[in-house]
Amino acid sequence: MISGPVDFVAVGFPGGGLNEELIANLMELVDSGVVRIIDAVVVIKDEEGEVTALEVEDLDAATAAMLAPLANDLTGMVSFEDIAMIAEELENDSRVAMILFENLWSVKLREAALRSGGQLLMHVRLPDEAVQQAWEDMSGI
Repeated sequence: MISGPVDFVAVGFPGGGLNEELIANLMELVDSGVVRIIDAVVVIKDEEGEVTALEVEDLDAATAAMLAPLANDLTGMVSFEDIAMIAEELENDSRVAMILFENLWSVKLREAALRSGGQLLMHVRLPDEAVQQAWEDMSGI
């Protein structure tokens, strides 16, 4: 059951494999209970433009081993349409890690509010571009 807000993140890499630092940070977030990974897919676009989508268990042995603790809980919610949308944006000879995750920290916040008689009135994800523009505007003051 999903009870917290869900985010979709796509992180691209030219050429080679996934970044081990990215995987370590992702696992740290999972282990600390901040997020729960709902699905993860790696999309590869080769030098000729051929697209391949790989589930965790299909990755190279080293990467699959690092992500193994997540493999049993993945839902398959990343759709063919999601994969096609990302593949369209990818340049040849690159790959992208598509990650769907539940924000568990928000569940704890909502539950605490409910226990004290409050209610969660709104949870909105601001677009990165809007946040960056606001930050630049504030920094220029």
